[in-house]
Amino acid sequence: MENLPNELVLVRHGESQENFASYRHERGESITNAETIFNVPNWKHRLNSTGIEQAKLAKLWIDSKMGGLAVFNALYVSPYLRARETAIYISDESDNKWLVDDRISEKEWGQYVEIPPPYREEVFPTVKNHVDASRFWSRPPGGENVPDTILRLKSYIDMIGNKHLGQKVLAVTHSGIMRSTRYYLEQMRPEEYEDMIKDPAQEIKNCSILCYTRVNPLNHGDIRPMMSWRKLIDPTNGDQSSIDDRWVEFSNNR
Repeated sequence: MENLPNELVLVRHGESQENFASYRHERGESITNAETIFNVPNWKHRLNSTGIEQAKLAKLWIDSKMGGLAVFNALYVSPYLRARETAIYISDESDNKWLVDDRISEKEWGQYVEIPPPYREEVFPTVKNHVDASRFWSRPPGGENVPDTILRLKSYIDMIGNKHLGQKVLAVTHSGIMRSTRYYLEQMRPEEYEDMIKDPAQEIKNCSILCYTRVNPLNHGDIRPMMSWRKLIDPTNGDQSSIDDRWVEFSNNR
C-alpha cells in the first residue's frame, strides 16, 4: 500500500428489493412474493422506492459536505444494477464518467442467497451455523469468504493507487466490500472484523458513506504514506445538518 489516492470515498447502494425482503425476515416478519424476489440473479436486484430516496439524500450530503462529484478525479461503480442505479441518483447535471469495475462487486454468497431466507436453513442446514460462527472465515457453497473478497479488493486498491496517486476517488459499491476495505486499510485482525460487524455503531446501512484520507484533516501539510483517518456517515438518518461527520484517526502500523 505504498501508492494510494489522497482520499477514497465508498458509498453503499440504496435499499434494494432483496434488502427489503431480507430485513423483514430478520425482524421475524413474513415476506410476500419471496420466490419471485429471490429468483432474480443477485446482480439484477434493483433499487426500491426507499433506496431511490436514500440515494438522493446521499447526493445532498456529498454535494453539501464534499463539493459534489466534480471534486473527484475518478468515479467507479460496481456492475450490479442497484449500485449503478445509485450512481445515477447521486450524479449531478454534468456528464459524470462512471467506470464499472468488477472487483468492487458484492461479496459472493453463492447458492445461499438464491434461496428465500425462510428456506435457507432447510436447504443448507450447516451454512448458517458456519456463518454465525465466523462471518470472516465462512464460505457458503459457490461463494466467497472475506479473505477471498480481499484478494480482488487489493487488486482494485493497487490499481487506483497507481492510477490516481495523490488524487480523490469515489466508488459506489456494497456493504461486503466496504467492510473488507476497513479490514484491509485499517490492518485489522479477523477477531476485530468479527467485533466490527456485531457493533451497531459500525453498521454499514444502505447509502452509508465511508471516507478515508491520508491527509491530516487538521493540518493539510501532514500527508501520511497510508490511509490514517476514517469517518462513516449515514446521510439518511435525520437532519443532515446534525449528522456527526468527525474524522477518526486509526493505527495501521502493525
